[in-house]
Amino acid sequence: MRMKNREIIMSGILTGISGLFARMAMMDTGWDLSSMQAVISNPHFVLACLFGIGGFAYLQLALHKGDLSFVQPAVSSIAIITPIVLAVILLREFVPAIRWVGVGLLLIGVIGIEKGEKDSLLGVIARRLRRTVA
Repeated sequence: MRMKNREIIMSGILTGISGLFARMAMMDTGWDLSSMQAVISNPHFVLACLFGIGGFAYLQLALHKGDLSFVQPAVSSIAIITPIVLAVILLREFVPAIRWVGVGLLLIGVIGIEKGEKDSLLGVIARRLRRTVA
């Protein structure tokens, strides 16, 4: 696995886990934000913050090594998929079939973006345009 891909995957997973813990924190507090003390002291909220910071750090590493037009869509897609899968496993949530179709389409999109980076006609055109401009 190339280094840039590792950072993209880690950023997406950590960001997705952060969202899951944020949801768990809100479930714990009963969605009542009137007492910020209860929200901030919740262990799920603390974990959400820590995973969010980790996801952001990996995003910065990925952006340092790759183009925004490649990194951001891949990270966003993985960050959407992760909490769906974890919600089914950890929270026992029911996910309708149409949502699984969406997860599949996101995965196909991530693979397409990654392949488009080098192998596709658009990737070749983009490289030639970069050489022309540079």
